[in-house]
Amino acid sequence: MKSSEGYVALLIAGILFGSITVSARFFANLGFSLYEISMYTLAITFIVLFPVVLLRNEKFANKKSLRFFALYGWIGALLQLAGFGGIVLGIPVAIVSLLMYTQPIYTTIFGRIFYDEKITKGKTIALLIAILGVILLLKPWDISGMLNPTGVFSALMGGIFLSLWVIGGRKAGINKEKTTLTTFSYAFFTVVWLLLIFPIFKSLVPAPQFTTITLSHPINFWLYVIVIALFSRVISNFLFYLGLENITASRTGIIMLIEPVSAALLSAIFFLQPITINIILGGFFILLANYITIMETRNSKKEI
Repeated sequence: MKSSEGYVALLIAGILFGSITVSARFFANLGFSLYEISMYTLAITFIVLFPVVLLRNEKFANKKSLRFFALYGWIGALLQLAGFGGIVLGIPVAIVSLLMYTQPIYTTIFGRIFYDEKITKGKTIALLIAILGVILLLKPWDISGMLNPTGVFSALMGGIFLSLWVIGGRKAGINKEKTTLTTFSYAFFTVVWLLLIFPIFKSLVPAPQFTTITLSHPINFWLYVIVIALFSRVISNFLFYLGLENITASRTGIIMLIEPVSAALLSAIFFLQPITINIILGGFFILLANYITIMETRNSKKEI
């Protein structure tokens, strides 16, 4: 895959990822618990992809792959609980999103540490412009009242785990893992870890809004889960890992900031939230950051 195609895949993935935060609020409003929000769409993902992986007889790249995906799934489980935890704890979506979207800062640092990715002038400028765009988009200064410190901490940790998720995706790309198998393995091991730690989590946080797991939701609720899973997990994750085959983790972290723009537009469509001047300005700066990131790569001899 060419770098240009990789960027297209990542941009589409980022747009589809915007449905994750919006759907989390949607499911919370329907009465789904934190654990259900974290697990159900991922469970649908590996159920849908299992026959595909089986029929195509896809194999791991090497003997260490199983151990890698087990660790990657552990990061995924922590990401789900930390990211959605802030929403369930009543932290406004804007604040949760702002803390989660600090991930490019960590991704740039981790990319340098793990993959020796250069921190170029273009990346730094794009990162600063993107962060400015996110701040303008989300307007954290408009949030009134006291915020639950546990929820704030949860969302902040979600940003770190989101960064590690990007770093792990890049590792899969470097290892030449099959994209479908990567998407399936991530979803499978994340759900496995969520189930394994469920008894511990429930003993520590017994409140039903966190740990209730039931299959007795109305049939139309399950249809919502399936449709959202196909777009926000199956297709988006596949394109995300496809793009990471050739695009560095640090650049990917910046490109993924297209997600809050998508989330704002989806909120306007489904929750009738107005598209204000701050959304337009924030979206402009985020798109500008993406443009700088893509053009810097095109003007260089190779992706670094």
